[in-house]
Amino acid sequence: MRFHYLLILLFAILIISCSDEKTIIPKGNNQVNDNSLSFTPTKEIITQNNETFESKNGDESSDFLLEKIHFKSTYFEIAEPSSVTFTVNEKLARLPLPIDAVLSTEIVNGTIDLEYSKSDITVDLHTLKSDQDKRDRYVRDQLFPEQRYAFIKIDKFPNIPDDFYEGAGFETTISAVVNVNGVDAVLDFDITAQLSYINPFYSDEILEITGVSHFYWSDFNMDTPKSGFFTLKDKVDVQLSFVAKSLVIRY
Repeated sequence: MRFHYLLILLFAILIISCSDEKTIIPKGNNQVNDNSLSFTPTKEIITQNNETFESKNGDESSDFLLEKIHFKSTYFEIAEPSSVTFTVNEKLARLPLPIDAVLSTEIVNGTIDLEYSKSDITVDLHTLKSDQDKRDRYVRDQLFPEQRYAFIKIDKFPNIPDDFYEGAGFETTISAVVNVNGVDAVLDFDITAQLSYINPFYSDEILEITGVSHFYWSDFNMDTPKSGFFTLKDKVDVQLSFVAKSLVIRY
């Protein structure tokens, strides 16, 4: 009897589970009209400096934004071909008239930072070359035996006009602290500088600088060099020719 009641209960449960409840299946063309729930992940709107940019997800986004940002190059590294040249009037005992002795080196390293208004440059004095091997050895062994390098340090640039960054030439005077044989001297260089671009977007940005100055041997606590074979003048002219490069992306 008890089994009979259990069988009736199970049958009733089966009838209820199979009742006429409707199962709602959304049709393919149904849409949710609530705009607050809509989301399209493929694009985003970026507002910057009162301009609106539309960027795509993925790699295309970064490329697109880089093309829209204007990078102003301010940091440069001195590269080839750069040189420093010294010219001094020289009277050789075997010649009736004085001549100009010209010594030059291309072993120049350093950086130029326009944003922070500073520059550090190193010149290898032992690689100075002229038209006389005997003169070159004298420079290495007698003039700069202990300190092979001259150091040029600039801590302050003048105001740089905006059109300089668009390729306009710029002329100014810059004071630099030059260290030779452990002695500092302040030299004023008349400078001409200009930026140039191989490609307006992806390229090496080139800063070209030429400069002239002069010093006297006494500025570095040095006696004017002379011997039984030659006599030098007190004044030495200096000429700089720098090519500095920076890898940039411009718009």
